[in-house]
Amino acid sequence: MQQMVSSMGSINSAMMQTAMQQMQNMSPADLENARRQMNSADPATFARQAQAVTQGRQQYIVNGSTQLKAEGNKLHAAGKYAEAAEKYERAVTNLSEVTGPEAQQLCKACQLNLASCYLNLGKYQEVVTHTQQVLAVDPQNLKALYRRGQAYAALQQHQQAAVDLQTSLALVNNDPAQYKLIEQKLKTVQDQLALHRQQQVEQQQQQQQEESQGHQQPAAQSLQDNDEG
Repeated sequence: MQQMVSSMGSINSAMMQTAMQQMQNMSPADLENARRQMNSADPATFARQAQAVTQGRQQYIVNGSTQLKAEGNKLHAAGKYAEAAEKYERAVTNLSEVTGPEAQQLCKACQLNLASCYLNLGKYQEVVTHTQQVLAVDPQNLKALYRRGQAYAALQQHQQAAVDLQTSLALVNNDPAQYKLIEQKLKTVQDQLALHRQQQVEQQQQQQQEESQGHQQPAAQSLQDNDEG
């Protein structure tokens, strides 16, 4: 096998890894046959063959992940969010081995659907995690911002929630119902922020009042002592 590996020096690391994985599952007779074919093939031909194998494997993963997403969508529509999340998680894991725009778009869709599942399941930190992965490559993704905003609100992180919901509102195009929904969520968060700020002011005022009373008490006690003397 070492001779076969050394003959693959002209191919890239991804192709090399795929070829080595395949060789590990080959019988001695198959290995010998492959060695003969590799020795008789020029490097360019072998590189093309290895690339075809790699592309075939990646397309297989994309097809399987597409099927997992379809199964997850059916479960999501039926309200089976935990089961749907398991399908989407498997698809995302599989797609981590694949490059290319088709795989990236599919992975992003699964991440967004995961965020929806976890939002319905009350797993808000997971929502933040998956939406952040989407926003890392697509900063203006409306669904990711809106779902992360909802998660932040549920986690009592109202300032972050307001930022995400305001950005979401600015991204809505020609959908009055969606605009109104996000606007209502934003108003709720802004009301919570206003309440929190008012509570902070009241706490500060109470603290100042207690500190003021603390300074006055020794003086009152001193006067009492003098009267008794």
